[in-house]
Formats: sequence, C-alpha cells, structure tokens
Amino acid sequence: MAWSQDDFTSIAQNFSLEFVGTTCRRTGGPDVPIELKSLGFMNQDAFLDAVAHSKVMLGIGRPRISPSPWQALCLGVPFINPVKRTNPADPSNQLKWTTQHDTTRILSPPYVYHVQAGDSEALMDAFQKILENPIDRFIPEHMLFSSMQNRVAYLVDRDGKKLALKKKQSKLS
Repeated sequence: MAWSQDDFTSIAQNFSLEFVGTTCRRTGGPDVPIELKSLGFMNQDAFLDAVAHSKVMLGIGRPRISPSPWQALCLGVPFINPVKRTNPADPSNQLKWTTQHDTTRILSPPYVYHVQAGDSEALMDAFQKILENPIDRFIPEHMLFSSMQNRVAYLVDRDGKKLALKKKQSKLS
C-alpha cells in the first residue's frame, strides 16, 4: 500500500474526510485503513455516482491500471497518483517514473497530483491543494469523442496500398 495507516488517520482528522472504497477487503492482502468505509461491490452507475460525490480519488498503489482516475477527472474529481519509483539519476523526469497509473503522468495539478508513495507531508499538501482548488469536469483533448473519430477516420480513409508503394519506392531510391 502506498500510504500508511497514520496517513489515513491524519487526513481523515485534519480535513474531516471519510474514505470510501468499493471492493476493498480487510483480509487476504495489504491492510485496509480503518477509516475506510466499504461500499461493497457496485454496478457502474452506482460507482460513478459515488465518484461524482467525492472530493478526491486517492490511488493506494493498486490496481496497476484502471479507468477509474480518468472517470474521476471526467466527473470533476482530481486524482492523487502514487509514484512508486523514480530514476535516481533523474528523479524529476516523469517519463522515467513508475506510478500506479502511468497513463496519468501526462497531467499535472490541479487534475493529477503525483506524490511519492510514503511521503506523508506531500500527501497532506496534495489534499490541502485539492480541497482549496476544486476542478470542473475535465476530459483531455486526446480522449474527446471527436479525437477518437479523427484517429479512426485516419485509419479507415487512408490508402494503405499507396502508402506502402511510396515507402517501398523511397527505400529503392
């Protein structure tokens, strides 16, 4: 787990927040914080409703990747992404980080806060900034439906045979 029991206790007390989770279990794995209220298994609509009523989505280190942070951003909920490893020779280079959700490394505050796992002070700071600066719904440009349509149109509309012949001719030149 990226955060300690003390981290959860401090955040719950300092910010008067309640932590909720959907499929966390208190046995057979990493310790689940005592402050966590389990909402149990939920269908997608109920899950998205719970996310939409949240102030922040906190990554705990697993699962390695899921759509949840992106869904949270689309609903106006910032994400705290635990940084598990950095390159000691270049610790500020986000491209060399290993995080819970590497696909969110392209975003910065106020949308995604990248916090070194175990850094209690930085975690508290991220919560403070998030609560002071709420965000509106956010969909990155590359995830808009129109962007997806453009990518599919490029694949469907291009003349693959013509492109291959052109490439072959340039190699022969």
